[in-house]
Amino acid sequence: MFDGQVLWIQRPAPEKIEVYKMPRRPDPSDFLSYSDWRAHFETLAQIAELVWLADEIVDGHETFVLEVTPNQVNTESPVRTMRSHFSKESGIPLKAAGFDANGRIVYEWSFAVESVNQPIDLDVFQFQLPANAELRDLTDSEQ
Repeated sequence: MFDGQVLWIQRPAPEKIEVYKMPRRPDPSDFLSYSDWRAHFETLAQIAELVWLADEIVDGHETFVLEVTPNQVNTESPVRTMRSHFSKESGIPLKAAGFDANGRIVYEWSFAVESVNQPIDLDVFQFQLPANAELRDLTDSEQ
């Protein structure tokens, strides 16, 4: 869940909730030249091969698709290539997956709903921590 400033991520197994304070979001009208994204991709390009793939539709939303293959293999991780789908409307990543050396999916995630510039009932942000969940509040961290 994301309210424009704070992102809540719930992972089902093991039950874990992470909370992040997010930087200013990109200007969707100029996604590829937005300075924060550009700086991020320029830094990423120094350590990985970046390939923009054909645009795709994700749950009815047009997306840019970026495939990232690190220059050096991390032997502690089975992931060799990552693919992210960024909304053309908002710049928000709507879907991502990591693939092993044989092209099999190692992890995959997606947002169930993306709604931009729509009124939101504040009750939506009354998050109830599930029983047995671990909460990692990273809103004051440097990340």
